[in-house]
Amino acid sequence: MFSDVNKQTLTFVSEMLRSYLILMGEKSTILRSHSERVALNCMNFSKKIKIEKNEIDKLYVAGLLHDIGLVIMPQPIIDNIGQIDKLTPEELNLYQQHPQIAEKVLMPYAWFKGILPLILYHHVYLDGTGFPKDLHLDKSYIGIKILTLINTYDLIAYPFGAQPKDMNWAFEQIERMSETQLDKALVHEFITYLKPSKAADITPEPTLDIMDIIYEILDELKQEKIALPVLPKVVQDVQMIINKPDYTIDELTGVIEKDSAMSLRMIAVANSPYYSGVARVNTVRKAITRVGFTEVLSIVLAIANKGQYQTKNPLYKSLMEKQWLHSLACAYAARSIAERKKYTDKEEYFSIGMMHDIGKVVLLRYITEKEPEKYGISITQIISGIIKSYMSISGMILRHWRFGKRFIRAATMQEGLLFDRGTDKAVLVINVANAIACKAGYAVMDEVKEFSTLESAKLLGLSVEVLEYIKENIQTNMAELEKNYNE
Repeated sequence: MFSDVNKQTLTFVSEMLRSYLILMGEKSTILRSHSERVALNCMNFSKKIKIEKNEIDKLYVAGLLHDIGLVIMPQPIIDNIGQIDKLTPEELNLYQQHPQIAEKVLMPYAWFKGILPLILYHHVYLDGTGFPKDLHLDKSYIGIKILTLINTYDLIAYPFGAQPKDMNWAFEQIERMSETQLDKALVHEFITYLKPSKAADITPEPTLDIMDIIYEILDELKQEKIALPVLPKVVQDVQMIINKPDYTIDELTGVIEKDSAMSLRMIAVANSPYYSGVARVNTVRKAITRVGFTEVLSIVLAIANKGQYQTKNPLYKSLMEKQWLHSLACAYAARSIAERKKYTDKEEYFSIGMMHDIGKVVLLRYITEKEPEKYGISITQIISGIIKSYMSISGMILRHWRFGKRFIRAATMQEGLLFDRGTDKAVLVINVANAIACKAGYAVMDEVKEFSTLESAKLLGLSVEVLEYIKENIQTNMAELEKNYNE
């Protein structure tokens, strides 16, 4: 799709896609999840049936952007997508204009020209029904038929504002529609693609899907039935002092000493080999002097953040602990990269590394409170659901905690669609740091990638040898760091 586009333009397109996804997530986490599911299913299903690579690229991007016209819609319309009977005639009329609105938004950009028909026709069926009205569908264009099928299925299976439906029931609905509205052969292939292999079905069928639980959590967050976690007061107080131009060590010491647990852990961390000194320190003042003023906030944030990695459900304590170690390893890897590159704000990179998976942690904690094991849901299924949904929650939490836009962007975009020379260096650093943490043995919900394949590392000018060195340093220090952060 973008084979004839120069790098500068590709950078702009990549950033635009990220911006649109953030915009959708801020309007509705369910809308963003719907778009991401449609995009991934379009891409993976298209690969399965072996259509041309260029068409697969178009379908993926169109899947992400097909509902961008909904971003300007009133919230009641968004909340009831997939439940049209709940819309007033005026709301229904406005909702049915979203394909044209999306077309108008994207039309000025020449590189999106190839996906405009997909977006405009994604609610038009083979028998001429659907919307916009009076459009004549080119029935030979397989891309439109695929996007329409997958979008239709997703709206049936995951109606906005309601619990997800049974998969087999959703299959029945699209099979019924295949008589006149959807391509019959594609429907058959798509159902085969979605159905789990019988040979692999060695566990009981869950009575509830993990996405049922996640959508329930998202709905409870939206209705404020459950609250977002609060940034600990000691972190807020330390932030306030450090932001003063003339703060003193006495002020920092006084704030930290008010929290006895924080004081003990600060001293323990200062005595770890990572911050090695001639003699052991035994006071908060000496600990601050040892680690340095600039690192105090990072360490306080890391110690305080440890409290987020808790669950009352004993079945998931080990998973929480592993995720904490992953975040800690990522934070130290991010700082090491910043030091290597001589960036002046290395402590910000540490903090972003520490917080980049906060959405996974909080979502996991909420999920465990729902006791998913009672419904036959495995840890593998839980992780799969979290990976699909956590980015929006990370953004919600970090905005709630009033972190800056650059911090939030780096934490929520580090698993980018495309990286290039225009990508914010903070996004690249956290992507590389995450890969280092995984290669160092702290992978939990992430794929372990070979350093040689990391485009983000190449853009930062980091060789495989440098990444290996940082990885080995992380492995050497993590055991002692883990012990001291836990003391």
